[in-house]
Amino acid sequence: MSALQKYMTVHDDDLGYIARFKSAALDDFQQRVTGVNGVEVLRIATALDPRYKTLPCLSPEEKDQTWMAIEEKLSVAVCH
Repeated sequence: MSALQKYMTVHDDDLGYIARFKSAALDDFQQRVTGVNGVEVLRIATALDPRYKTLPCLSPEEKDQTWMAIEEKLSVAVCH
């Protein structure tokens, strides 16, 4: 989601029709995924994927929260 948002951001050197397309597509996309970024399970799945384990799309605080959630879930699973 973050990569799509990054690539669909309008830049000064974009042609008019491309800028309009990017703007419309990004607005539509953001309306469709509002609140999805906060879903913990998506963050955990991303962190466990070797391609994205550094979580480049998250802030340092969100990264810490994600790794703490993984540790918490692991400790619960080990206890059972």
